Amino acid sequence: MMLSRAVEALSGGRIAGNHAERLARAIIRYTERHKKEAGEDIDKLAEELARILREDVEKVRGEVWGVVDFVLSDMYCLARDCADDRIVRKFVAPVLELIMLEKALNNEFDGEEALLRFGEMYATALAGDGHVESGEVELVVGGELGGGAALLRLATLYLLNQLLSDELKFSARVYVERSKYRITARGEDAGRFMRFLAVSAPSAGGGYLSDKFNEFVKETRVEVHLDKNSIRRTEKGRVAADLIISEAGVAVKYNVYLRRDDILLQFRSADRSRVELAALLLRHAGVSAGVGKVDGGDSWYVVATTDKLAAGREELRKALAEIVKTARDNGWVDAGKAEQWLEKLEEGLTLMEGWPKYKVRLVKGTLEIRFGSTDPDSIEREAQRLREMGLVEGVHFTVKMPEGSGKGYAYI
Repeated sequence: MMLSRAVEALSGGRIAGNHAERLARAIIRYTERHKKEAGEDIDKLAEELARILREDVEKVRGEVWGVVDFVLSDMYCLARDCADDRIVRKFVAPVLELIMLEKALNNEFDGEEALLRFGEMYATALAGDGHVESGEVELVVGGELGGGAALLRLATLYLLNQLLSDELKFSARVYVERSKYRITARGEDAGRFMRFLAVSAPSAGGGYLSDKFNEFVKETRVEVHLDKNSIRRTEKGRVAADLIISEAGVAVKYNVYLRRDDILLQFRSADRSRVELAALLLRHAGVSAGVGKVDGGDSWYVVATTDKLAAGREELRKALAEIVKTARDNGWVDAGKAEQWLEKLEEGLTLMEGWPKYKVRLVKGTLEIRFGSTDPDSIEREAQRLREMGLVEGVHFTVKMPEGSGKGYAYI
């Protein structure tokens, strides 16, 4: 029952499970003019909660009736169907979100897809009727039946948290200001919500569709830390190191190996949500990465090798270069191979924020400007940037996607 979810969210989880369902049914009966019977049920429920919580009965009763009063502020009008289409439309998005998230929790809908779709829908609402800034994410719901719409929004956030890993869970509160309801996450909660939005907010061409999201991404940008003491040679003769990527207080430690032909960065765990977080942090560090499952096993992994790593942010490439240089100076890897790796890592140095370095050369008397990579996402990203500059594919530039282990390119 959606109303029970809303009750649970509004009470901050204090009225949960069967008690939330009972209170939701009592509220509905109250709107159906069974006030006396419903009121008695609400009082009994408050007494039960007080015993369970071991708190003062009057305090808990006031809390329960506070939830009831908040819901009833708009339930009467909804029950009488007195809202016109313009008003009802504000309920459509959160109701659809609730249905989708409920199905995901019951394994009737893909959980990852539900998270991404919810993020797009909520970010769209924020772009129109909210704001995001350092330390705060706020959605404003106002107008007729604003309280009811805000209640549904709270319920969606409550269900969302059931799908998120512990590292990404956050709390939000509703603040009433005259006829406006402000659903707000602040401080660390805002930081966690921002990380979720940074993955799912609608975008095109590498940028967000709403300028409201551009600034907070800078606040939540990943940090890369290399423990130089972790650079070592394993018993099998491989060079290994530990690399930590963190964002707003959440950190993942990755293993880095210098193999015969490439640099490998990986993270493995039996906890899929942890691996998904590792993939998210890598993507924020500029590396295209997805989650895979070990064949015949119960663990998950995310990996990236040299070319994908070379497309990452400067701080990541510098850390990887430090590992390569240490291994080269100690004679643990072939000097020629080390120089090849360092050249690839340096090629990614940005001339302008977010832009990789293109090679410029003369080919049979023709000037050619080329970006090459084995990562198809990187090729498509550069092709999109060229289109946004007004260049026409097939006329001004050419794109070839990578095949097998070969390189693809975009060149003018």
